[in-house]
Amino acid sequence: MMGDTPTTGAGVARSASAMLPGVARLKKRLSKGEQVGYLPVERRWDRYEQQLETLLSFTREHLVIEGSTVLELGPGDTFCLPLLMLAAGVRRVICLDRFDQVRVTDDAFETYAYLRDKLRPSVDWNRYIDFSARTFNPDHLVFQRVSIDEPLLVPPQRANLVYSFDVLEHVRSVPMTVQNLGKLSLDGGFQFHSVDMAGHGSFESPRPELEFLTVPEPVWQFIQRSRPVPNRERVETFRAEFSRAGLTTVVEKTLSVDEDQIDGLRSQLAPRFRHLPPEVLGVVRLMILARVTRAT
Repeated sequence: MMGDTPTTGAGVARSASAMLPGVARLKKRLSKGEQVGYLPVERRWDRYEQQLETLLSFTREHLVIEGSTVLELGPGDTFCLPLLMLAAGVRRVICLDRFDQVRVTDDAFETYAYLRDKLRPSVDWNRYIDFSARTFNPDHLVFQRVSIDEPLLVPPQRANLVYSFDVLEHVRSVPMTVQNLGKLSLDGGFQFHSVDMAGHGSFESPRPELEFLTVPEPVWQFIQRSRPVPNRERVETFRAEFSRAGLTTVVEKTLSVDEDQIDGLRSQLAPRFRHLPPEVLGVVRLMILARVTRAT
């Protein structure tokens, strides 16, 4: 008897695993219902402290953030990095995200309280947060639900600095996204983006960072309909779109895999990646600070 036709990304991965390269090793997390537990509260801030230091190390010679308005793309399920930015002297943080996630849960406010009591106790947090009402002062922290890869009908307030961590690799249209970034930026302002172009957790670890590029394009596109897997765009796409949008690179750093990994996977790669040069294919992390010279 013929089995049911799979209708989810996980189902396609399972049914195609015997015949399509790469699919057999797609991480089991593609199945529905996986729960990710929280770290202990004292560990939750490690990632955001690292992001803050990265952001400040790129911008401190080019931009005075004290008193500025900044905009974060994709804050996720907490306002941890925006709150650290306020503690660093930023006047206002605008947060944009495709998802209207609840950032006022018990876990979230336990995390914010740790910042208040342990990490930045000298900050007057009453200016920014009403812990009793679980609200944020909109003069300093505001959230807007926006799909950054779709046309912006009413552009948000422009910012001195627009930044993101591990967001641009998930957008559906890089050209539309980068065009919108210009609408979010003041002319002469800056943008910082850290883009993860590795597998981003698509495979069980340890696996080569580029193994997710072996999955055939039609299968990957099908999985993208229901799962937040990367768009698989490579570094030259981001560079080209930044330039086209009037962003002038000030600082760029990349992280690349060894050519041995590229050589070992090249024959298995999906056709769109198979002939890319190593200096393009091998980049798995792009960190870029750019100046906005033509805000749209």
